[in-house]
Amino acid sequence: MGVIDALDQMGFADTPVEGREGILNAVAASSPEAGAGVAGLRTMMLAFSYSMVDETGTNPFWRTIGFPAPGTAPALPHQITPEQAADAEPID
Repeated sequence: MGVIDALDQMGFADTPVEGREGILNAVAASSPEAGAGVAGLRTMMLAFSYSMVDETGTNPFWRTIGFPAPGTAPALPHQITPEQAADAEPID
């Protein structure tokens, strides 16, 4: 049985938020394989939580961690700005 199936059988989706962590910990402690499965599930959920954007192109977590939405931050002072060469002669 997979981790998601085990969580489903334990009524994870219907459990109040406060009790879900206990269920995850119990499943993770049940075997090394289940522990690895729960760790992978947590990693995936964190990745989705911080990387997915809504229809405005932002993520509500970004403001919490101080990350500006793409394109809204001022340029960094050390940002490299390319310059156009004065003549079109090839460089040897």
